[in-house]
Amino acid sequence: EASLLNNRLTVSADYYNRKTDDLLYGVNVSQTTGFASYTGNIGNMVNKGYELLVSGDIIKKKDLTWNMSVSYSNNDNKITSLYSDNVPNTLSRLKIGQPINTFYLVRWAGINADNGKNQFYKADGSITDVYSASDAVLLEGKSPLVKYFGSVNTSLSYKGIDLSAQVYYSGGNYIMNYMWQNAASDGESFNNNQFVEAFNYWKKPGDKVQYANPLDPSQNITYTTDKYLQKGDYITLRDVTLGYTLPASIVSKARIKGLRLFLQGTNLWLGTKFKGTPEVGQANSETTTPVQGQSTLYGYPPIKAMTLGVNVSF
Repeated sequence: EASLLNNRLTVSADYYNRKTDDLLYGVNVSQTTGFASYTGNIGNMVNKGYELLVSGDIIKKKDLTWNMSVSYSNNDNKITSLYSDNVPNTLSRLKIGQPINTFYLVRWAGINADNGKNQFYKADGSITDVYSASDAVLLEGKSPLVKYFGSVNTSLSYKGIDLSAQVYYSGGNYIMNYMWQNAASDGESFNNNQFVEAFNYWKKPGDKVQYANPLDPSQNITYTTDKYLQKGDYITLRDVTLGYTLPASIVSKARIKGLRLFLQGTNLWLGTKFKGTPEVGQANSETTTPVQGQSTLYGYPPIKAMTLGVNVSF
């Protein structure tokens, strides 16, 4: 930690390297035992990273002050030992040397411009029009775990007027977007609401498009592939507050100590390339065994709200 310029600028930095032993996880066993799995202490992992915070008074005068702070956190997760080197999970794997729950999926290879069919990479890297779950591979480094996050905060006050804002950001993680899969489904769910981009489907030889020919019955099946795996990076304007505190000479006549009027906006803006809301995962009861942050499906987005209020102190 350091302070500079008569404490108007402060900086703090932290580094951590945390090792976790005897992780609890379900170990699969033969069902002839009467059980499908048991919870055991199966392995170890390490989390290491750093955190940085810089804050300062940009302006510091009698009637005018302006403060700003910026934070950044980075985390690197890695499994260091397991009872098995390739433990399966829904959509993902636990593998030594990789982040926990690294995605394990068939890779989508685009639309065949000649016949309008989906193409997939086989495990050996060749391309085929036939989907096979056995062609799934480990997508190294692609995990639901957020790798970095932080915020930018600022506050400004002039006499009785105050203004504050917070921007939050997060990224480095991947999310299986089931909502996108359902709403751009190559004709499988055409009777449900579809994204406008679902019209970008194959119509004639030579078309370079995102979606297969919906008139081909063999393509009316939406497979779970990395086509619908998206980066979860986003930045959001989390909070903005504008307030005014009446002078003491005025409020004292009403026999109160203080009166502040304020207008607050929450979740006013979200910037992301994710199709939907990357902050929200599975909706309640959509699944009984979710991996946190691994997928998203029709969860309620953060509430966007405007609040007008009065703070009175006696």
